Amino acid sequence: MVRHRRAQLGFALIALLTLLAVVSARAAENDGLATDFGGFGVGGTVDDAPLAINDLALQPDGKVVAVGVQNTTFAVARYLAHGVLDPSFGKQGLVITPISDTQQRAEATGVAVQPDGMIVVVG
Repeated sequence: MVRHRRAQLGFALIALLTLLAVVSARAAENDGLATDFGGFGVGGTVDDAPLAINDLALQPDGKVVAVGVQNTTFAVARYLAHGVLDPSFGKQGLVITPISDTQQRAEATGVAVQPDGMIVVVG
């Protein structure tokens, strides 16, 4: 996984009614939130199905990749460096991939970004 010295990644899950919001935050050098990321240092995703994030990676260009599970399928989200979902990635920043035609749970548990920019997801 490519790491960026000046940025630290964090995330929290916030449940509100029947929606889950996935919130990613980026810390600035001075240990405060980087205000250029999302709004006030926080970017988020809201969807109509539960989404649980298991791992995060930072690309060399500053984009953040988050992986986890939505219902029983692999889930990958990519945020632009300023904390908004990347519309050029998947469907409006999200890739939801059913791994099996059964109801067995398929969960993305790790992510790495190779030096050539390729995203590798495992689960």
